[in-house]
Amino acid sequence: MSSVLIIGANRGLGAELAKGYAAQGKTVYGTTRSAEGPGSSEFPENVKFLPGVDLMKPDVGDTIAGLLPGASPLDTVVSMTDLEIPSHLLK
Repeated sequence: MSSVLIIGANRGLGAELAKGYAAQGKTVYGTTRSAEGPGSSEFPENVKFLPGVDLMKPDVGDTIAGLLPGASPLDTVVSMTDLEIPSHLLK
């Protein structure tokens, strides 16, 4: 089964993409900044939320990797964020 990571999947276009990929039978991992993901009744069973992901923290990659189960590679990564790159990362 293929897997998708959607950064910013708890509302708007990200949420709709998560539901669409899930309808295709894919396992979808969606990030959210909140401590808890949306209610389980809002999304199909194969959408799993990774809570507490703050893209402004320097260790966000480690955070996401630690929340993803197993060692299977992701097939697709979608970023729905409108993120300004902090100046300290551009140096």
